[in-house]
Amino acid sequence: MHGYSTDSSERRIVPLLLALLAIALAWATSRFLAAAHLSVPWWVDAPSSIAFYGALYALFDRYLWRNGFVHKLGLARIPNLTGRWRGYLVTSFDGHAKQYKLVIHIFQSWTQVVIYLATATSISRSCAAVIQVDDPEGVSVVYQY
Repeated sequence: MHGYSTDSSERRIVPLLLALLAIALAWATSRFLAAAHLSVPWWVDAPSSIAFYGALYALFDRYLWRNGFVHKLGLARIPNLTGRWRGYLVTSFDGHAKQYKLVIHIFQSWTQVVIYLATATSISRSCAAVIQVDDPEGVSVVYQY
């Protein structure tokens, strides 16, 4: 999989929110451990905010961004395109005279994607992609192979 660009502003906002949540979780964990009269070594306590942030970011990247509630809150606007898509393509190579059946397989996380396109005579794999969500005509995917 490779990274992809988007015109959605969520990638500026969500990491900040995850960082704030990570700090709050580290603070709550510290308070809980103090109330339970438990002590952890400094090397466990010191990086706890970073560890919480890493875990939250990975969780959001793989799963949470797909959640309908997260979309309703406006935290994620990028659509989940994961799946198998069937369609056809036309090409200027033959003057748009014929439709060629195709199957596209998309594997996607919040920050990574890979697109496989297969026709009867060709197979390709994406190496760069953009998912545009603010296009007046609707969501569009542009990729290079």
